[in-house]
Amino acid sequence: MATKNIVPRTSGEGKLGISTKRWDSLTVNSVSASNITASGNLIVGGNATINGNLTFGNADTDNIAFGAEVSSSIIPNNPDKFNLGSSAKAFNEVYVNDVYITGSTPNLYANGTQRLSLGVKNIFSGSIKTNSHITASGNISGSGTLDITGNANIDGDLDVDGTANLDVVDIDGA
Repeated sequence: MATKNIVPRTSGEGKLGISTKRWDSLTVNSVSASNITASGNLIVGGNATINGNLTFGNADTDNIAFGAEVSSSIIPNNPDKFNLGSSAKAFNEVYVNDVYITGSTPNLYANGTQRLSLGVKNIFSGSIKTNSHITASGNISGSGTLDITGNANIDGDLDVDGTANLDVVDIDGA
């Protein structure tokens, strides 16, 4: 049993094994190295702290699979530069508590069509459906047909320009 160090004559000289005669396994308490090149699988038992820049994969056919949960924020290095998904490879569903949209033209799209334009006036395009309530303050305008199944409570004036077809009228108040 060796109890001494295996040391090369000069720094940067010598190898432990060669490409045609490799050691089967190496069991040590710690390794200090300048560069490590591994082919095959790298399995780390326990925690890993990696300092510096990381590159995973070298082709879009490579995959990163998380078997754990993310316990930190995911923040891009440069603002307004990186996407999450693409038009060809979109994420299926997003579960979030709040959505914060920034930029000079914050818009929401569905299937490549602008559905919501946010700003001083918020403009919806297409159908708006809910299983609960829609609460709005300020002026609401639109074109097309407004279909309401259930009750509509209006606290204020109702101004109708055009014809109002009412099946039943029940007027309360003065």
